[in-house]
Amino acid sequence: CTPVQTDSIQEGDLVFFNTRGGVSHVGVYLHNGWFAHASTSGGVTVSHLNEAYWQRRFLGAGRPAAAPAEVYNT
Repeated sequence: CTPVQTDSIQEGDLVFFNTRGGVSHVGVYLHNGWFAHASTSGGVTVSHLNEAYWQRRFLGAGRPAAAPAEVYNT
């Protein structure tokens, strides 16, 4: 991933959190502060980056590299 400034996060970027030490939880940014993520207890859910729990644990965001064209042509 290429690091992304918090004010430049776009749909599809990954958001990283420290829930158990280091990067231990990852979500996919949706829009306007909302991101999708999964947990063993709650399954897939949507949360907001401004929620106190996530705000305290937010480490940063990254933009995945584009897949090579040959992935789409197989």
